[in-house]
Amino acid sequence: MVMHGVINELKMVSGVFGGFFFHRKSGLLLSDVPPMFKEPRLNEIGRQLGRIAAARHLNFPDILDINLYFDEIVLVARVVQEKLNLILVCEPSVNTAMLSMAMRIALDGQMGELESLADRLEKGDAAAVDVPLSPEEAIKGPLRLPLESIEQLLAGLMGPMAELIFEETLEKWVAAGKVGLQRLPQLVEMLGEEMADEAKASALKKGFDGLSA
Repeated sequence: MVMHGVINELKMVSGVFGGFFFHRKSGLLLSDVPPMFKEPRLNEIGRQLGRIAAARHLNFPDILDINLYFDEIVLVARVVQEKLNLILVCEPSVNTAMLSMAMRIALDGQMGELESLADRLEKGDAAAVDVPLSPEEAIKGPLRLPLESIEQLLAGLMGPMAELIFEETLEKWVAAGKVGLQRLPQLVEMLGEEMADEAKASALKKGFDGLSA
């Protein structure tokens, strides 16, 4: 598998323990990391780092990597494709400049296959991921206008990050059960939970209540 080959190549760089690929729609795709990193934790790391990396890539496209330093490890994330990220787990002494060059070399040779995989995942290809109902399918129906209104409210409060937050939360909302107008308050509540600012979360709810009135 192409992802496994990329990670194996990068594990040859001194200080790299392993890594994993994460897709914003499908979650954890492939993991080769120390056993202390469990799947739920990797999914959470992937979601958080994916948001940071996407925002950085949006505002500073020339900056390829996000490096997070902790006492015992360094996490290095790179945007491979719009929704596909590679995240490496490294020791604190890793040479990040050398690692960045190694990532570029490893990914360049496999970019065609990785982009094809990301496209299949985005389309909900059953061979790549089992998605019962995509957000796109929900938006195209009678919920299109209210969902667009909620996204616009979120954008007014969150700015450029609103699209990422809305998309991820909408996917969770769709996966949680049958979509319908009666479940829109649940979506707004879920969006509020993703906002660190309680005042903004309250403003979102009030804005939605205004739309529903």
